Amino acid sequence: MGVLEKLDTVIIAGDVPSWLPSGLEQVGQGRTLRISAKLKRVEPEKETISAKREQRRCNNMGKLRIATIGYLLTDWLMAVEHFPITPGDHQKLNELDIELGGMCNFLIAGRRLGGEMVALDTIGADRNGKLLLEALKAEGVDVTQVVKVKGARSRAVVVMSTSDQQYAFMGYPGSELTEQGLSAKWKAALDGADALYLDGFSLLQEHISGTALKVAKEMHARGGKVFLDPGPRVAEIARQELSYVNVVLLTANELKAWVGLEGAEGAWSLLDEGPELVVVKQGREGCTIFSACQEIRCAGYSVTVRDTLGAGDVFNAAFVLALLQGKSLAECGALANSAGAAQVQKFGAGRNVPSREEVEAIFKKGKQ
Repeated sequence: MGVLEKLDTVIIAGDVPSWLPSGLEQVGQGRTLRISAKLKRVEPEKETISAKREQRRCNNMGKLRIATIGYLLTDWLMAVEHFPITPGDHQKLNELDIELGGMCNFLIAGRRLGGEMVALDTIGADRNGKLLLEALKAEGVDVTQVVKVKGARSRAVVVMSTSDQQYAFMGYPGSELTEQGLSAKWKAALDGADALYLDGFSLLQEHISGTALKVAKEMHARGGKVFLDPGPRVAEIARQELSYVNVVLLTANELKAWVGLEGAEGAWSLLDEGPELVVVKQGREGCTIFSACQEIRCAGYSVTVRDTLGAGDVFNAAFVLALLQGKSLAECGALANSAGAAQVQKFGAGRNVPSREEVEAIFKKGKQ
């Protein structure tokens, strides 16, 4: 029996959300609702920390361990004067750099914010692969489970941007990268993990997508939390796999592209498919967090925007860590907004993601 089926009333902290189903009797000032049979059931939360994880955490000063799978790559950053770029066009590049990107943004941000991060992936034993591993290792990310394939070439993305935050992305998916499967070593790596973070690109890459789903199911079965950011190609991702996902993080545009609905109705539609939380990222406006019985709006921060690349990844890292630390949903949203605001003031992501001190400075300023 679900928790709410045993109760006569549920208290909503704040105004009654517009997305609650019909058949509810309002009492008092609009903050107490009489439950009917139509209210969505909320099952008791599973125990999320196994004995192994608890022991490992005790041995490692209480740090949370988060695993990721797939999408390690380098970004080739070019700040151009204008779009479109046409044949025969000559432009001066205002910035030119090679930096870590993709899942590396989340891993480095999570490490700098105090998490213990471990990467699972298959990359080429080439120059880009070597750069990735050396840089991640220098940041304190555990890369011992990254498989290097001789003769293969690692992924890369050319990122062109203008000063007014227009972007063009050209991705190289790598070559000769083969599916490794859920190996015994990768299973062992999950033993001490508190959570798994996935993004949509990992679910769309042929050499890793099948394994990524297996890893998600494995983490879910073990009682760990699974977080998913489906990304801009969200429409290509099957929603039936959401039964293994606890938290979905996505933009308002991605939400509409995935379910065909906007705002609260779209979030409610996703919640019906299994997740406990849906976090809608809204850029400078902040974010809105939806659960079975709450809608929490978290205001953004006013900062000078230099480059939005990687802001969503950094937001996600801050939200995931805050939630696993047991912070309230409102505080999770505020911390994640602070992290995103700190990131947009920089050019590129990777090793340019903000420090914990930079994120906390924005968070504290917002509370004044």
